[in-house]
Amino acid sequence: MVKRQYVFGVGIAVFAAAMLGVGAPVASAKEVAPGVSCSADLCDNDTDEVYRVTGYGYCDGELNALTQSLQPHSTERITCLGGDVVEGFSATGAYVSNFPG
Repeated sequence: MVKRQYVFGVGIAVFAAAMLGVGAPVASAKEVAPGVSCSADLCDNDTDEVYRVTGYGYCDGELNALTQSLQPHSTERITCLGGDVVEGFSATGAYVSNFPG
């Protein structure tokens, strides 16, 4: 009888942990420059400068090198040429842009 109660108790604990999201993976942003970070295809620029983010992602099933401007204090979605959604974007760096756009 004790074993059955133990198994039931462990089952309740596992269920509760699953419902609370304990052990669930947490998306973390990758800092590519001071104040500039990317998570998946979203990049944040928390600086007063225009930055250009560089990385790789799939556009129409093909791996492409991508570069996109981030305006100051903004969050931008990285897109393929023409505005299509990029899949599997991985930022490799960022640098201050001398051009506003």
